[in-house]
Amino acid sequence: LPGVRAAGAVTDLPLFGGSSTGFDVEGRPLAAPNERSMSDFRSATPDYFRAMGMGLAAGRDFTTNDKADAPPVAVINETLARRYFGKENPIGKRIGLSRPIDWREIVGVVHDVRNYGLASEVKPECYVPYQQNGPDYLAGSASWMVMVVRTESDPLGYVAAIKATLQKIDKDQPISSIRPMTAYLAQSVAQRRFN
Repeated sequence: LPGVRAAGAVTDLPLFGGSSTGFDVEGRPLAAPNERSMSDFRSATPDYFRAMGMGLAAGRDFTTNDKADAPPVAVINETLARRYFGKENPIGKRIGLSRPIDWREIVGVVHDVRNYGLASEVKPECYVPYQQNGPDYLAGSASWMVMVVRTESDPLGYVAAIKATLQKIDKDQPISSIRPMTAYLAQSVAQRRFN
């Protein structure tokens, strides 16, 4: 749409939690199931990072070529890269999500965001392309997605056009809770502001 800079979708927005999964790093000994490292997990579309203003520290974003039949890939956050790869470049390395292990090549490193509120610690995080979100252990996180749209001016002025465009694509797709990110941010700090 005219005036829309980027649009993408994700299973969980920042500030309000999300899903997590155990993971392994290829070439290192596998940990016992109850001792595995944990990572927050999100499924995202191409351009989600751009729509959210989350720059890449290294590598690339997801593309439309990252389909179900393409080699499995992942984008990790800076915290996961720093904690588990140190000064080693994680691009091209493989990370194994869940068990049985779903090995994925790391193609990008995205800047950290706070997923559990502004005062929360940043946790290791892994993103996978939504079209590759097929394994049973991830199926529950793909039952909904949140669309994010970055606009050139007041986002509420685009609501009618965005709704109309989505209805053209799928007239049965429910659309609800349309709010600017500033409203989500205000909600996340409402209790602290009240206190």
